[in-house]
Amino acid sequence: MTAPLPADFDIFAQVIANLENTDGIYYRSLVDQLANLGHPQEYYIELAKKQTYDVQKKVYSLFTFMVQKYIRCMGKDHQIETVPFELGLIWHHCSLTFNLPTVTTYSALVLSNWALTDPTLFPTLENLTAVHGISGLQDEIWFYRIHIAIEYTGGQILQEMFDIEETTATTESTIRFLQKMRQVLLDIAVLLGKMRAGCDPKTYWNDVRIFLGGYTPDNGLPNGINIAHTSIKDIKFGGGSGAQSSLIQSFDEFLGVEHTTDHAREFLRIQRTYMPTKHAAYLAELSTHRPLREIVLQYNDEAVTTEYNAVMMALGKFRAAHYRIVYEYIVFFTSAAKEATTRGDYASAALINKNNIFGEGGTGGTVLKMLEEYRKDTVATQIKAEVEDSGV
Repeated sequence: MTAPLPADFDIFAQVIANLENTDGIYYRSLVDQLANLGHPQEYYIELAKKQTYDVQKKVYSLFTFMVQKYIRCMGKDHQIETVPFELGLIWHHCSLTFNLPTVTTYSALVLSNWALTDPTLFPTLENLTAVHGISGLQDEIWFYRIHIAIEYTGGQILQEMFDIEETTATTESTIRFLQKMRQVLLDIAVLLGKMRAGCDPKTYWNDVRIFLGGYTPDNGLPNGINIAHTSIKDIKFGGGSGAQSSLIQSFDEFLGVEHTTDHAREFLRIQRTYMPTKHAAYLAELSTHRPLREIVLQYNDEAVTTEYNAVMMALGKFRAAHYRIVYEYIVFFTSAAKEATTRGDYASAALINKNNIFGEGGTGGTVLKMLEEYRKDTVATQIKAEVEDSGV
């Protein structure tokens, strides 16, 4: 993931080199100076088109960061709606290549933004890093690193989940896999719990979160964004979200977790449109398989059921860890702003919300109530009582 881009992209070298420069005025000036090169729009479209699939993946991620920086490097009150076509056309074309919306996505922030610190060592949290950041803060890089490590850890069981008939061919193979999945879920819950070790909640709230957002009226962009001197206008999408991880959504599909509210189901459905084509296709295919819950019920075996419930408890721990993160990194601050407003301390409320473009939700639209619904649905999926009713 760290191989340099082709030499054609050297014209962006200064912009890329200053991606984490905290001087927003200077950064915007570097981007605006690209117009002095005099290249027509077709030049940038062709530059994107002629790249290989792997290069376009890198370009999509990098240009997402570059565009986000351009739009929001001066804070909430000085966002820019119009992106120079020198950046925007390449970014837009690469988005279309992967069937992704032209916006900040989990794919750009995490899935295509990683590298091994030491390529000779195993991919652990300590040996995984993010290639790009915007804020210039290590808190932002750590935020990405946690998610990158979660993706690697969880990804180790995706093929076995997909091959469910083979994975659950016998009682013994089913138990072995359930034990493996339980450990994976516990491991990713531990990883998520390490967020505070390198990403301070206040720093995330004030200086990182704004760069993860989308382009909607709720994000302070009533007209969305547009690409200068083109017909590409009114780009309005939500921002990056962990719900755009096919890994996280696959757990529910595979285990048979059914979300009980229309809002919860619809939110997850929409987030699939922010996933790379192959990732969304994996989930679509997984949804046609028999959920593991049905297979465990069919076995009607106490040992299998016990292991299945242990998996569900481990998934519940991951969801509890996610709930705590959202509370500590978002709800704590929105509540503080509300309290300040209630007591008439509007200056303090304004200071807390100086870069809050999301209201009370996450960068992709998640709210705490929804996470509580997901947790309850996870608990409700356990099947111990049903096995007991069957006489086991």
